[in-house]
Amino acid sequence: MLSGIKEDYYTRKLTAEDEGQFIQLLRAVYGETYSYHFLYETGGFSSLINEGNLTSYGEFDSHHRLLAHTGFWHKEKNSDHVESGSSFRLAAGSAEFKARRMPANWQDCLAELALEYAFIHQQCSTLHSLAQRYAGKFMHAKPCGVLVDYAQNEKVRGVADCKDRFHALMMTTVLQPHSITEKTVYIPEIFHSWLSCIYENINIPRKVIGIKSANFIEQCIDLITLETNPYISMQRRLLVPGKVVNINNPAIPVSPMRSDIIHLPIESSSFVNAVLPMLLDLGYMPCGLRPHVSQSDELILQHLTGYKQTIVNINDEMKIADKNTKLWVEQWQRLILQIM
Repeated sequence: MLSGIKEDYYTRKLTAEDEGQFIQLLRAVYGETYSYHFLYETGGFSSLINEGNLTSYGEFDSHHRLLAHTGFWHKEKNSDHVESGSSFRLAAGSAEFKARRMPANWQDCLAELALEYAFIHQQCSTLHSLAQRYAGKFMHAKPCGVLVDYAQNEKVRGVADCKDRFHALMMTTVLQPHSITEKTVYIPEIFHSWLSCIYENINIPRKVIGIKSANFIEQCIDLITLETNPYISMQRRLLVPGKVVNINNPAIPVSPMRSDIIHLPIESSSFVNAVLPMLLDLGYMPCGLRPHVSQSDELILQHLTGYKQTIVNINDEMKIADKNTKLWVEQWQRLILQIM
């Protein structure tokens, strides 16, 4: 139990033995539509727990029935962050527990995570606004970007008018604010105001300098695969300075995955100046930021070729909980359409 107070409703870490209840909860919320379909299978959830790839927290009622689940994925070794995901809850959970006990329980959970990690990152559903409110209220998460066409064909029971796909709101929780020192970062000048708002909202010290896109400069580059996720057809790759330049084909190969995401380190003005024009020319558009403690912060870019009409209509397809966040997403939409 995270809280020292004994209550009928409580929160605790899940173990492999809770797999049956986890599957029951998953079906109660998503039916059979959840993208990570291996989690419906016996051994799917328990293997993640046993292998240390997932830390799970559950909310239980007085009959020890699982009402809600939040997972934290450990995807990168020696990383400064953990990723929140697979978060869902029954609509009939205890309102009293949620209102009175959840903040205290989450404070314990975040303090435990802060012993190892500086950040929590998550991709929050925009099928409905409840997930964003939950992340903001209990995890103190702030918006850090937008991902287009993040997942498809998921249906949440009780949510009317579920679309065939949903876009994600990238959100970040700062767990160790005192460990973060000031850095200088270089970002596209046209996105200076929009990206600066992210740093202001998550309240970490950054000197943000806008740079104008120059002509393509020959640059040695390497691509490091961070994640290949077949369940939602997403690939993340880190673009770093390399040793060899292919003069005949300096372009970055497009990922075969539907969601093609590039992480671009932004603490070297010369590197950003060299590769950003190429990325924009290839259709990789700025969509957010990922802060770090000791390594470079990263500009997140998504390959959006073919998505222009989606960007035009994106505000009609996203349910955003916070008014200021909605205005911020609309600003991003205008900037993207301006350069597409």
